[in-house]
Amino acid sequence: MLPFFTPARSKEIVEKQGIAYLFSFTRPARPTLPPVPLFTYAGLTTVLGDQKSFWVPWAPHMTSISTFMLASDKPESAKQKHDVGEAIYGQKDALKDFEAYAIKLTHELLAKKSHPVGHGASAVNVVDIVKE
Repeated sequence: MLPFFTPARSKEIVEKQGIAYLFSFTRPARPTLPPVPLFTYAGLTTVLGDQKSFWVPWAPHMTSISTFMLASDKPESAKQKHDVGEAIYGQKDALKDFEAYAIKLTHELLAKKSHPVGHGASAVNVVDIVKE
């Protein structure tokens, strides 16, 4: 429920619903070691390829969707990750086509959702990103 509610408010809400027993309201401990950023493709592929050292930490808590590709390190999840990667990036010109689509859609949405602020040469188009 964070960041929308404080832990106290979250507890109040789930107690009213009768499901507080499903939650822990203990604040998480600070990590003992600082995170190590990855700066290279080789570093990224090494980490993503080593499921013994870099396992999915939330997997034990995702039993209801344990075969979803981002919920576990199971072989079925690895197959889904591979299949999705092939579907997205394995097609000829997939990245170029996606880039062209994203640019086209961005221009269309900016034309549709933006409105001018100011007058004359100093006018600029803006988009209310909270609303849109």
